[in-house]
Amino acid sequence: MPYLETVVMGLNRVLNAPEVRQYCKENDVFRPGIQLAQLAGTLGASTRGPMTVGWKEYLESIPGGVQEALRSAIKFAIDRDLPLAFAWEPAYDFEVAIWHTPDGNETKGGIKIRLRSRYPHDKLPPLR
Repeated sequence: MPYLETVVMGLNRVLNAPEVRQYCKENDVFRPGIQLAQLAGTLGASTRGPMTVGWKEYLESIPGGVQEALRSAIKFAIDRDLPLAFAWEPAYDFEVAIWHTPDGNETKGGIKIRLRSRYPHDKLPPLR
């Protein structure tokens, strides 16, 4: 779904902005147990732009264990001022892969998150 690519690019920009990171730290935005769909509004999403109602519905469809892994990795990166990069790709089920690359001699490391899932409107086939 094209809008997922747009949203991921927006997340990469927003969640690396110093003022957003400061707000997240001061308000414990990524505290344990919070649902990702709740955070879309907290971070300035509305019915306009890339984070639409469809994006919020998509976030709500992510299984709880995957949401918690995403939330925890984002909080870890923000709390430690590590760069954060997201990618999405189509898949059959929800999957998440997380890398923590350490700083090198010439470059800063960071957290990379790859979320895999069906296209948002692609429903599971019915059981026979």
